[in-house]
Amino acid sequence: MFNKNGLMWTKALGAVATTCWVAASANANEPFPSKSIRIVVPSAAGGSLDVATRLIAQKMSEQLGQPVIVDNRPGGDSILGVRLVKNSPADGYTLLAHTSTLTSMPALKLNPGFDVLKDFTPIGPAQRAPNILAVSGELPLAPCPN
Repeated sequence: MFNKNGLMWTKALGAVATTCWVAASANANEPFPSKSIRIVVPSAAGGSLDVATRLIAQKMSEQLGQPVIVDNRPGGDSILGVRLVKNSPADGYTLLAHTSTLTSMPALKLNPGFDVLKDFTPIGPAQRAPNILAVSGELPLAPCPN
């Protein structure tokens, strides 16, 4: 799953949404990091993904000694931000914070402009949050047997 265009991590576990991180591979010839790091959030500022990313970026900046900038790029159901990271230089200075919905995009979008499995490689989780699916009690549904 490694690709010169970037690295990505995502893990979907039942009813758990996971934020994933995407980065381009670093150049081994220079100390890392030697300049600011950008984390692309493909949603509007103020949402839970943005807030969590800003908290993480602050700690990263303190530990790495370089500015870590959160860059909100909403639009296209997050496709615009993902494409931005995919097309960024493979130098390790561009990350993507995304939810587990990144893995479902190939099934939901005809041509999102990237292939999650071929264009990205996992890095690691940043946060987990439970999800719930609720429907009307009037629907004729029954729980699935285990």
